[in-house]
Amino acid sequence: MAFKSVNREKFLNIVQNQVLTDKDDILSLQKEAKQHPYSQIIHTLLAKHHNEAKSANAKDAIQLAAIYATDRVVLKGIINSTPVEKVVHESNE
Repeated sequence: MAFKSVNREKFLNIVQNQVLTDKDDILSLQKEAKQHPYSQIIHTLLAKHHNEAKSANAKDAIQLAAIYATDRVVLKGIINSTPVEKVVHESNE
């Protein structure tokens, strides 16, 4: 899948952190959703964003993500989860 609106590093960061704070990122992902309508991850990220923002489009976005989800229990967990902070373990050498 070649993303044109979002650069690769930015997209990977969004996927890893599951946070969309930049309006440009949201618009870019919406464009990508139109270009790649069957992309489960794009619909999931947009649904999570709309749910967290308490958007009027949240219900529609979640329903659309559910259509493309391979496991709706996992989708619900992602949408209702809070971003996980990365824990860095230092080795004692």
